[in-house]
Amino acid sequence: GVYLSNDIDGTDAAEAPATGTPEREGLSSEFVLQVIDTVASVCPIIGSDITEVAPPLSGTREYATEKTCVLAADYLKAQLRVMGARA
Repeated sequence: GVYLSNDIDGTDAAEAPATGTPEREGLSSEFVLQVIDTVASVCPIIGSDITEVAPPLSGTREYATEKTCVLAADYLKAQLRVMGARA
């Protein structure tokens, strides 16, 4: 099995602005979700994490915090779903 570490910094800054290093023209969330599914179809994911979710770095832009946290939760749900599918 593999351990999947998802650094949300790689997601486009328009979708995940509250990170340590927002990435302009980064990966789309749809692509990241597809990668999670593809990895899981090839080998079992035995553990996973999501890193660099950093709400304090969004300053007073509450929408940025909420947007990033909701996307991180979506990634987490996908990671748990594929892990549960193998159980």
